[in-house]
Amino acid sequence: LARTVHLSFYITIMIVCLTGYLVSTAKGAPVEMFAGFKIPAVTQLDAEQAELSGWLHRVIAYSIIGLLTVHVLATLKHHFIKKDATLLRILFPGITKENT
Repeated sequence: LARTVHLSFYITIMIVCLTGYLVSTAKGAPVEMFAGFKIPAVTQLDAEQAELSGWLHRVIAYSIIGLLTVHVLATLKHHFIKKDATLLRILFPGITKENT
């Protein structure tokens, strides 16, 4: 389950970035970032495509929040119910089972 959630994080983050880019460049204008660096628009979307991209962006963003909630709850379960070092290993990456 942990691997599935982690993989889902990577996939949803890529999709939310792509759909955010599509929404931002829907009218064909580039996206300006970091005080002048521009990412050019590769296409221009019609109103229906832009709305679909916006809807998908919103749904995927909420999915990331859901995945984060599952991730936090699983970490708390490991810490308080299973009483293992999962939370400590997340907070302090150098910790191993031997030194907990």
